[in-house]
Amino acid sequence: GDFSAQALLSYGSLFDSVRKRQAFFQRGQTAYAAANVLVYMDLNQNKVRDEGEPGIENIRVLINNQDAVDLTSKDGYVLLSHLPTHQPVNLSISYKSIPDPSYRPLVPGKTIILRPGGAE
Repeated sequence: GDFSAQALLSYGSLFDSVRKRQAFFQRGQTAYAAANVLVYMDLNQNKVRDEGEPGIENIRVLINNQDAVDLTSKDGYVLLSHLPTHQPVNLSISYKSIPDPSYRPLVPGKTIILRPGGAE
């Protein structure tokens, strides 16, 4: 008899500017967005990363008050993927992951609205 077969492959990709490579995901990225987050030591406390201000390694970023899977790299970057689009996403730092307990973020967190291809 007759038969038919069909396969549906769905994946998403984006360029990871930290690792300098293409990143692929099992689910399509159209319903999701990504954010490349930088955590650094703001030595002059002007809320702008200036030359000579080092990134902070092994910081855990919270997404809507829940731990992200990855930690920041030695340069202070972490790529957060599968973030929801078209709705507020709160990003903050886990105080438990800060290496010196006397350090505190200058900015307690940031709420962003992501969309595929950009941010609002």
